[in-house]
Amino acid sequence: MGKGGTQKRAVEELAELPEQNPFRENLLEILADWRKNLELRDNLSSEEQEVIMNLSPAYLQQREEWKQEGQLSMIASLLEGRFGTLDTELSSLVEKIAQIPVSERTQLLLSLGNLSREELLERLR
Repeated sequence: MGKGGTQKRAVEELAELPEQNPFRENLLEILADWRKNLELRDNLSSEEQEVIMNLSPAYLQQREEWKQEGQLSMIASLLEGRFGTLDTELSSLVEKIAQIPVSERTQLLLSLGNLSREELLERLR
C-alpha cells in the first residue's frame, strides 16, 4: 500500500468502497486488525505510528459497522425470543427499530413482553 501520503490515500479509497463491493468488508476488517495489532506493540517506530494514523479512518468505519451489525442482531434476537421465527413483516421491523432514538428504542424493547405482534406493528407504522 505504499508509505506516507500514498498509504493514507489507499486506506481512504478502501474505506470509501461502496457497501455492495464484495471485498469491502473483508478489507476493512483486515485493516482494522492490522491497526489493532500495531497498537499492541511496544516502542513503535515513527513509521508504525504513521501507519496507525493512516489506518484510523478504516478502523473507525469498521468499528461502526460492527456496532450496527451487533445492534441489528440484538434487536432480531429479542424479536425472535418474543415472537418466534421472524417472518418478512417482523424482519422488516429490525432496521426500523434500530433507527429509533436510543431512549425510545430501549423503552420499546423493554416493553416487548407486554406487546402483542399487532400492537408492535401498530406502534411502528
